[in-house]
Amino acid sequence: MAINKVIFVLIHLVLLCLNVKSQISTDCGDLPAKQIVDSCPEAKIVNIFNYSNFRLKNNYKIPIEIFELKELEELHIKNLPVKTIPKEIQNLVKLNWLHFSNCRISYLPHEISLIDSLLSLHVIDCRLKSIPRSIVKIKSLRSISVQGNKGLDYQVLFNDLKNTNVIQVNFGHKSLKNVDTSIISLQNLEYINICNSNNLDFLSTIQTTNQLKNLKKLQFNNCKIRSKDFKQLKKIRPNVKLQFVNCKTPKNAINELKLVLKNTNEVIIGYDFKPKRYGSF
Repeated sequence: MAINKVIFVLIHLVLLCLNVKSQISTDCGDLPAKQIVDSCPEAKIVNIFNYSNFRLKNNYKIPIEIFELKELEELHIKNLPVKTIPKEIQNLVKLNWLHFSNCRISYLPHEISLIDSLLSLHVIDCRLKSIPRSIVKIKSLRSISVQGNKGLDYQVLFNDLKNTNVIQVNFGHKSLKNVDTSIISLQNLEYINICNSNNLDFLSTIQTTNQLKNLKKLQFNNCKIRSKDFKQLKKIRPNVKLQFVNCKTPKNAINELKLVLKNTNEVIIGYDFKPKRYGSF
């Protein structure tokens, strides 16, 4: 991708834009955002993150100038004490990928629902408690990631998503034991990624996900799987791919699981999770 298509806003790091290198060594609250936007008015990707763990003010706000980038397609904000998303986000009419991780966001503004082009919404390891019910208006939305938000009510989430075109959901947290049965209402689902769950009830999980007739892949990411869970995994519907990424499993567990399933399902073990353009895996 050409360098003039990307803005990297890094705290205490180098800004690359239009082949010009500028050293940014200022507090993020004093970031010269207008200068950055003016130099890259047609930027398609913006990354804002605290690369060096620099201590920031608790009231850090996303530079409002970012929302003047009419050609912006991806916005990534990571490791920043962001609490709110400005309503001006609705101005990003070409945005298709919105990603927040390790921020302090507890809710999303309903203006997000006005972004007709949005394909993937990711709010990971934040403090999210709910999503706007108006999200059903985003007909283009295909993927949503909400793992690491312990205060989020999955029953409410799945009910709010039931009339959308979402085909992939990534969710989970350390205290998760059961997949809420309301996920059955998402009959368009093709991919489920359950993350960071060490006490998952695999029997109820399989019983629930088996009712999703379009499901193609069930992935467990950074979960704990015990030998006793194999019998439950055996009950998964044929032709649904199982994938384990960075999971804690007994020695030779995956080979044993393959034998248990008797080749009726594809079993994959991997160590890197890199979402594709729609967040698919």
